[in-house]
Formats: sequence, C-alpha cells, structure tokens
Amino acid sequence: MTRTLAGGVEYDVRLADDRGNPLDSLNTFVELEYTIAFNEVGSFAVHLPYNFSRSRLGLWINKPDRQVQIWRKPPGVIKRLVSVGFIRKLRDRVRSSGLGELIISGPDQTDLLNRRIVAYDAGESETDKTDYADDMAKEIVAENLGASAADSDRDISGLGLSIQADLSAAPSISMQFARRNVLETIKKIAETSEREGTRLFFRIVPTGRGSFEFRTWVNQPGRDRTSGNSKLIFSMMRGNLAEAESILDRTREATVVYAGGQGEESDREVEEREDTTRSGLSAFNRIEVFQDARNVAAGDTAALQAAGDARLNRGLPIRSFTGKIADTDTTRMGRDWNVGDLVIADHAGLQFACVIKAATFKVSERGELVRANLEWLG
Repeated sequence: MTRTLAGGVEYDVRLADDRGNPLDSLNTFVELEYTIAFNEVGSFAVHLPYNFSRSRLGLWINKPDRQVQIWRKPPGVIKRLVSVGFIRKLRDRVRSSGLGELIISGPDQTDLLNRRIVAYDAGESETDKTDYADDMAKEIVAENLGASAADSDRDISGLGLSIQADLSAAPSISMQFARRNVLETIKKIAETSEREGTRLFFRIVPTGRGSFEFRTWVNQPGRDRTSGNSKLIFSMMRGNLAEAESILDRTREATVVYAGGQGEESDREVEEREDTTRSGLSAFNRIEVFQDARNVAAGDTAALQAAGDARLNRGLPIRSFTGKIADTDTTRMGRDWNVGDLVIADHAGLQFACVIKAATFKVSERGELVRANLEWLG
C-alpha cells in the first residue's frame, strides 16, 4: 500500500526491526518530515495516529533502532528508497483539548558513523595516515565499523554495511586522529580535501531493506546540470527559488604576505608575496599579514614562497551564495533534480554554480513541501 499525495508523488513508509525486517506500514501517518544531506547526519520525524501500537515502535519495550524506511516515487519515476531512519525518540502527548499526539523521530543511516570513535592508540596505522582523502575515509569506516576492525564486536558488515571500493579521486593528505569521533574525523578529512582544491562528499546510502553502503564523491555527488541540454536554472523569476543571498566580504582580505622561515631577527629568512592585481584595486588595498613558516627548512626559498602563497590564497575576498529551492511541477525533486546535483542559481544579475547539499521534505494530507539548500562552489 502506498500513499499518493496531491501532485502525484507517492510515498511508502514502512516500519522494520533493527535489521530491516518488515514489521508494519506507516502510511497512515498524519505528517512526515525528513532531511537528506551529504557530509551531515539526516533526520526524520513521523506523526502517527494516536491509536498506533506503541509496542510495535520498539522504544517502550527496550528495542531501540527500529527502522523507518522511506520510499518515494515522483510521477514518471520508479519508486526509490530515499532514507532509512533509526527510531531513537518517542513523544506521546495529550493536549488539554484531549487531542493526542504520537511522534517518532531520530537520525538517518549516516548516524552509524557518529556511533564510533577511532578506537586505536596514537601512532598506530589506524590513527596516523597518509592517503587519498576519499580512500582514507573508507579505511576509517572499515577499521571502526567494518571487517577491518580489530575488535569484532565493532564490525557491522554482517548487519548490511558495505563500503564502496577505493576511487583515489581526492588529494593525498596526512592526518592523525586517535580516539576522535568517526563522523567528525571524516568531516575534517572532507574539509582538508576542499582546502587542497577538491570538494569531497560522503554519505551512508540505503541500498535496500537492511543494507547500506558508505560512499564518497568528488566535485559533486550527483549530475552536473550547469551546461548543455541538461542545464537547470533556479531563480526567483522562474518560481523555483524561494530564498537567495549572495555576499562579497573583503573585511579579512590580505594582499601582501611576509613569510618568515628559519633564523632570528635580521638573520631570519623572509619572503614577500603580493597579489598585485588585488593590492592595486584601490589606493589603500595593500593589506599586509605575517605568516610564521619556521617549519620550512633553511635555505628552501621555494617552500617559503609557497607558504606565503598559501596564506595569500586564504586572504582572498570571501564570496558566497546560499539559496533554497522551491519544488515545483516543472522542477520536481527526484525527476528533474536530486540532492547532490550541480545546478545554476540565477540571482541579482549573476549566475552561481551550486551543489544541492541537503533537502528537507514535509509531507501531510495537504501534499509535499520540499526545501533544498543550495551552496555555491565558487
């Protein structure tokens, strides 16, 4: 049994045990809200009829992590499992009017990363790594949730978690992370990869009833819709962009860097690096900073200049664009765009190439409301 909404979108929401085995349908829900995101844990909340059996939901009988499997089918597209949530909270409330409210909620499948630390000592191969950033993330998952875990109690590969094969698509980086949270460690890896010039995305993806896969992507997780026949534009004028904000911030700009290497006082090696194009934009735009680079070997002028250039790059003006997509009949999520796609946002006379990094869905008898966040890749 499925639930068909105004606009033709179909939902099939199912209750399963902690291993994904089916228990019940939740298609009598009063309201459903869930978020799909990359590099973050998604979430869900289901408002149920007040007479729904509490014991089936698990928490009241000490059975956490019963699953809410959310299947979605836009018109003209096959039904797809878009999210699996773990029930971690139950709210049972009766208002003074006598109306009851029963809500189950919790995180989605990516929360599995948040349930582990890197449980190895500093200096071990599991905590001190040099590797491609995307492959490093997969190693950490394998060693703390998968078959490479030193303690077999930590291995959930037998519960349906697999890991995508190495792609070696991100820059090579070095990191140490003993005893740190796995999710936060992988987020740090993604941030480091971006600083090195390549955006890195990750997510645990539901692949079927009771099965998941940890995956990584570079540049964007979905399709590139920024050119050619597949070009997709979101704008206020088209009615598919609900909110938009662009910012140009020069308050922390730096146009000249003095990079200081080995030595003391007048004997210290110093290299001056300047972005003459930016420093010449106004009579006062020579903005100087000092970069301590004493870790550079004595006499290595090229490395000292590189340290200065890196600091100069961090002093670039900050340009940003954020927006929210309005799902419409002509640009329907799941048919015309998906979370992870690279699209064009048209705002204030400028166009921005943006990744759709997250989307929130609110579903009720009135229909489906989708709000998606756009993040500029500039």
